[in-house]
Amino acid sequence: MAHDTLNHKQKIVRSIPGIGPVMGWMLLAHMPELGKVGDKQIAALAGVAPFAHDSGKTTSFLSTP
Repeated sequence: MAHDTLNHKQKIVRSIPGIGPVMGWMLLAHMPELGKVGDKQIAALAGVAPFAHDSGKTTSFLSTP
């Protein structure tokens, strides 16, 4: 039963362009929250969500290199 659930999640993750079999299993292994929380929470967990970086009077967003 658990294998069916994991295989179903793997199929969904693999439907994303650029995600192959190894990356799909790595995502499922390291982010068990996939499928349980919303997209914004997953982006925050993955470290790709743009959070405001406020300091004093200056307001900006984190930039990526």
